[in-house]
Amino acid sequence: MNASPGVCRIMNDQLHLGTADWTVGHTIEHMLHRNLSCLMIVDSRQRLIGLVTESSLLAAALDPMQRGESVSLFMQRKMVTIPDTASWDDAIEMFLLHRVRQIPVLRNGVPVGMLCRRQLLQQLANPHSPMANVAAQPQSSVVDD
Repeated sequence: MNASPGVCRIMNDQLHLGTADWTVGHTIEHMLHRNLSCLMIVDSRQRLIGLVTESSLLAAALDPMQRGESVSLFMQRKMVTIPDTASWDDAIEMFLLHRVRQIPVLRNGVPVGMLCRRQLLQQLANPHSPMANVAAQPQSSVVDD
């Protein structure tokens, strides 16, 4: 485990969850009303089964006939997630590797928060943040032979 602080210190723990039986129309209204760009979709046991993003709903919003369809048809089932025990270093690596904006934070498959790359960037830029020490350390580089 890395020496940097854990993601739980900066993740957004105000969960916004939906279920696969929600309609596209309901999901769009829910996300717009709460100013969400991403919504975690969970099953009956509260385990994460998908993500719905603004991008994934954009095509559905163009067709009024699809507003009554299940959001499960438009959710992303392959997701980048991170455990709640992960370090900030782990999170930064995940954001850089997968080029995503948000990563659900899970504990035993159940969402406990959402981590946004903006949150990490704010911590890196804040000289009073514990992350400032991490940012100041020289990074090792990999050299290809």
